Amino acid sequence: MIKEVIVVEGKMDVVAVNKAVEADCLITGGFGLNKKALSD
Repeated sequence: MIKEVIVVEGKMDVVAVNKAVEADCLITGGFGLNKKALSD
């Protein structure tokens, strides 16, 4: 398990990451990080 959070653009990116490693992912939807994304 990777302790850091991996920031990805979309759902399919999470699928690809999870095939390679076990880690928490934050989906930005292609719009970058903002306060709402970080609070969710």
